[in-house]
Amino acid sequence: MELNSEISQKDLLEYIRLAQFNIPSPTSKVFKDECMYCFNTPLHPDGLYICLKTFAGFCKRHLKRYSETTGQKAFVHLKQTKQAVESEAGEPQDKVTKLAIGIDGGFCSSPEFRTLESAKLVIYPDLDVEIDFSRLEGNLHTACANIASSSGVRITDQLESGVSGWDGETRIVTKHANLEQSDIFYLRIGNGCEQLPNLAKVDKHIDGLVIVFQLENNIKIPSSGWKCECDGCGLTENLWLNLTDGAIKCGRSQYISESVRSKGSNHMKEHYEKHKYPLVVKLGTIGKEGAEVFSYDEDEFVEDPNLRAHLLHFGIDMDNFEKTEKSTLELELDLNKKWEWSVCTEDGNNLELAYGPSLTGMINIGSSCYINASVQMLLQIPQFVEIYGKQAEEIFAKYTPLESHDNFDCQTAKVMSCLISGDYSRDNLAKTFLLQKGSEFNGIAPTQFKRVIGRGHPEFASCRQQDAEEYIRYFLSKVDDSISDNNPVDAVRFSVENRFVDNASGYVRYDRDEEFLLSLTVPQVENMKEAMSSDDSEVKRPTVTLSECLSASFSEQQISDFRSPITGEELGATQRIRLATFPDFLIIQLKKFVLTDNYTISKMDVNVLMNETIDLEVFRAKGQQPGEQLLPDGESIPHKKEPQLVNETFVEMLCGMGFTRAAARRALYETKNVDVDAAVDWIFQHQGDDDLNTEHPALVRKDTSVDPSLVCKLAELGFTAHQAKCALREHGNNLQSAVDWLFSNADKIPNEEEKTSINFKFIYFIYGFKIFETFFNCLFSLFGSRREFLLNWFAFFIGETCNTRQYKDGNSKYQLIGFISHMGSSPHSGHYIAHLRKNDTWYIFNDEKVAISKNPPVSLAYIYLYRRI
Repeated sequence: MELNSEISQKDLLEYIRLAQFNIPSPTSKVFKDECMYCFNTPLHPDGLYICLKTFAGFCKRHLKRYSETTGQKAFVHLKQTKQAVESEAGEPQDKVTKLAIGIDGGFCSSPEFRTLESAKLVIYPDLDVEIDFSRLEGNLHTACANIASSSGVRITDQLESGVSGWDGETRIVTKHANLEQSDIFYLRIGNGCEQLPNLAKVDKHIDGLVIVFQLENNIKIPSSGWKCECDGCGLTENLWLNLTDGAIKCGRSQYISESVRSKGSNHMKEHYEKHKYPLVVKLGTIGKEGAEVFSYDEDEFVEDPNLRAHLLHFGIDMDNFEKTEKSTLELELDLNKKWEWSVCTEDGNNLELAYGPSLTGMINIGSSCYINASVQMLLQIPQFVEIYGKQAEEIFAKYTPLESHDNFDCQTAKVMSCLISGDYSRDNLAKTFLLQKGSEFNGIAPTQFKRVIGRGHPEFASCRQQDAEEYIRYFLSKVDDSISDNNPVDAVRFSVENRFVDNASGYVRYDRDEEFLLSLTVPQVENMKEAMSSDDSEVKRPTVTLSECLSASFSEQQISDFRSPITGEELGATQRIRLATFPDFLIIQLKKFVLTDNYTISKMDVNVLMNETIDLEVFRAKGQQPGEQLLPDGESIPHKKEPQLVNETFVEMLCGMGFTRAAARRALYETKNVDVDAAVDWIFQHQGDDDLNTEHPALVRKDTSVDPSLVCKLAELGFTAHQAKCALREHGNNLQSAVDWLFSNADKIPNEEEKTSINFKFIYFIYGFKIFETFFNCLFSLFGSRREFLLNWFAFFIGETCNTRQYKDGNSKYQLIGFISHMGSSPHSGHYIAHLRKNDTWYIFNDEKVAISKNPPVSLAYIYLYRRI
C-alpha cells in the first residue's frame, strides 16, 4: 500500500536513514528488465525490486535472500501494466518483416497496448510502505529517478555488443547509392576501358578499378511481358533487372514450400560474374513502396535510397507499377509459416496446447529457435535437470548477483530451472498472454543466456540462424569446461575406437576419440541428387533406413595412398570406427547437409526411417585381438580425406592478387566460398587480425607428420629444422602456406628448450617419487586410488590441469525420446523445432508454443535423442 500522506515525517526520515544508495550514471547497468535469477518482469503482479546500491533487480521471491544476505534495505519498486489502445476499424496490420510473434515487424495476433509504469521507494521488509519520489530530496531523489528512467541493462548490453536483435534481416544501405547524378559502380577492368562499351562517363581509375555511371544504352523496360534474356531459358518469373546495363535474367531457385522449389537457373549471377555489374532489382517486387534489391559484391539484400532514379534511367516509374511477386524474405516467411502449420497441425489435426512443469517454451528473440530446440532436448537428460535445474539456487549462491549476469553456470541454471518449474507455463497466464501483446508471463526470453553462451564466438554471438548440431557440441564443451564433479555431460559422452589396418603388413593401430554426438552418414540413393537440384515443382522425396545409415557410417573405409612403415609398400590401408563405450543417452545426428560441387551447402531432402528402439551391440569395439601386431608408435596414419572446404580456383585467384595463401583460404572459408569479391572484402575488413595469415584451424590437417624433403627446402631458406617442422605441421605439409606463415610468425614459435624443460620436470617427478614412495602410499587413500593421485601429481609437474573424463558404459539398447527437426535448405537458415517424449506422451516445442503432438514427424528430423533401456 502507498502511504505518501499517512507516513509521518519522523518515520520518513527513519526510512531514508536506512537507504544506502548510489546514483546511476547514464552508462550504469540498471537491471530493471527481469529478475537476476528468474524471468519475472515488472509486468508480473508483484513487479520488480531494484537495489539502490547495486542496481540489481529481483522478484519478490528472490528479494528476501538478497536483502538478508547483503543487508541492503532500499529498493525502487517498479510495476508495469498494459492498457489496450483502440485502433481504427479496418486498419491493416503493418507489413511483416521478421520471423517472430508479438514484436515490432513480426506477426501480430492481438491488439496494440501501451505500457503504464509506476516507481516507488520501498525499504525491506516493509514492502507495503511505498514512498513517492516527490517526498524525497537531494541525491536520494536523483538516484531513484535515474533508476526509474534508465533504459535497462538489456538495451545497454545490446549497444555494447553492437549486435542487432535481428541483424540477419536488416537491410544495409548499398555503397552504390550515394552519388550525385546516378548510381556509380565499381567494375574490375580487363584489358582497359575500351573493353567496357557504351559507358556514359568514365570518372577515374583507382587501383585497377573503374568508377562508372549507369550505362547509356537507350534500354527501356516495359511494364510487363518480361522474360529471361539468356539463350534457351525464357523464364517469365523470378526475373531480376541489372541496374547497370538493364539486362533481365532469372534468379536462383529456392524452396518455397516443403519439397517445392521456385523456378530459376541463376543466370543473373552468371551475368554478374562476367561483367561485374553488382546491383540488381527483382522486377515483380517493384511497386509504389519500393522493391527488393540485391548487391552481388556486397553479398546482401540492400536498401537503395536512389532506387526511384535508377529505375527511371530504364523508363520504369515505380508509381505506375504494381507488385506481382513476393520478395525473398516474404517467401521465407511463407515457407516457415507453412512449415509451422503443417507440423503443428500434423496433417490437419488441431493440437491441444500443453502447460505445466517442463512444458515451458522459449520466446524467439531473433533467429533463436536453434537454442530452444537444443536446450529443450538436453533437459530430457536427468543429469542436466538435477545440476542446472534442481540445484540452481546452490549455483546462484556462489556468485554475487552482478557476477551472475555474465556467468555461464548462473545463466544456464536460470534458464533450465525456469523451463522445468512450470512458473512460465500456466493456462491462466496463457489467456492473459493472448490478451496482452508482449507479455512474458508464458515462455521465457533467453536474451542474456544467448549473449553469455555466444560471447567470443563469431557465429553464436550474432543474431543469425545457426546449426543446432554445432550449438549442442559448443554448449556441451562449455559445460565440460565449467563443471568437474557430477558433470552432466558424462551422460552423453562416449568413446569411439578407430581401428587402422596396414594392408601390406596386416599390422594394426587402435586410437580412441571422444564424442558427444554420433554423426551418421546418410547414403546417396538413386533420385536424391534429382530431389536436391531439380527445378520441378514436385519431386518425390527418397527414403533410406537407419540400418543403411549405420552401415554407411561403420563400414570399412579404404585409404589408397598409405605406404606401409613395415614393408615400404604403398598398398593402402583400411579404417573403421566402433563404439568403445555406450553412454546413458545417445545423441544421433544425421549428416543431411552436404557440400555441393559448387562449394555451397545443400540439404538432402530425404526421409530416414528411424527405429523407436535400437540395439547397437554389433558396433561395439572389440579392442586388440589375439595375434594382432601393432604398428610402431610414431608412424603417421592418414585420416580419411575430408570434403574440400575452400575453392582452390578462388585461392589461386586471390594469391594472384597478392594475398597470402593462408589469408585467401581463411577468407574463403569464412565467406563460405561465395565468390572472390566477398573474400577480398572479408580480408580488408580483417586486415588487422593477428591470425589473418595463419591457416584457419578448421582447414588444418590433423596429420602431425612432416615431410623430411620439405623440411630441407625450408632449411635452405634459412629456417631452423624446428621452425620448419612446426610450420609444416600447422599447414599440413603445404610448402607455400608454411613459407607464408613462417615469414609472419617465425618469432612466435616456442623454442625447443621449452619442451626439454618439461622432460626435466618429469625426471624430477620420477626421482622424487622413488625417494618418497612410502610417503605417497599414505596419500593414495586421500585421492581414492593410486591412479588418481599419480594423474594429479603428474599434472602438477607439467603445469597442466588434470581433468579426467568419465565414460558411462552399459548395454547397447536404446529408446527414442526426442528429436529436433529442421526446415530449410541450409542449417544456418530456416526453422528448428523439437519433439520430446515425456511419460509416453509426445510434445512439440515450437518457440514459446508447446502442444501435445499426435503424429511426430520422426523421419524428417535432423538430430535424435535415445535413452538406454
